Amino acid sequence: MDAGDWIAAAATSISVVAGVFSWSQARSAKVQAETAKESALYAQRQTVAAEEQLRLAREQFAAEIAVQHEAGGPTFELEPGSVFYDEQRYAKMTLCQVTGPVLASVVISYPDDYDNLSGLDGRDLGASSPGSRIPVQCDAEYNMVTPVAVSLTLTCTGANGETWVRGAGCQLDSEPDPAPSWRSRSRRR
Repeated sequence: MDAGDWIAAAATSISVVAGVFSWSQARSAKVQAETAKESALYAQRQTVAAEEQLRLAREQFAAEIAVQHEAGGPTFELEPGSVFYDEQRYAKMTLCQVTGPVLASVVISYPDDYDNLSGLDGRDLGASSPGSRIPVQCDAEYNMVTPVAVSLTLTCTGANGETWVRGAGCQLDSEPDPAPSWRSRSRRR
């Protein structure tokens, strides 16, 4: 073998080693590409999971704020009322704000054809504050049977525009009809 053969053999050996090295690098690059692809998918899943956690945290925060808002709202009692006659039948009750913030308005929701009472639905009782006693009077049917349970729905608006919906109820009973006056008794004789 002469020097040319040795050079050719060396060049072939170097070429084979370079080919094996290139193949190894290509394989390593392919493995790294697959690992990078898996990392990208994992990062994408983590992003979706983080977004879901953020959404759930926001919903929980909103729910906690709503609970705090409701807990800080007004409470009412509707004192037992009565149905009385004064040329026609009326019902009278007293609404008391027990606790809560100062209110700009309290509006009653009560269907006019319910329980033989009318003139309550949509009535704005005005401003209220804790300790307020608000008289509520409405028309009552002449032949209304008593006692009757009354339940009012109250839409309350705070001084800063916040709103609450509350309920209050009471029992209405009849006051005795007024006795005839002495003039009407003397005319009967």
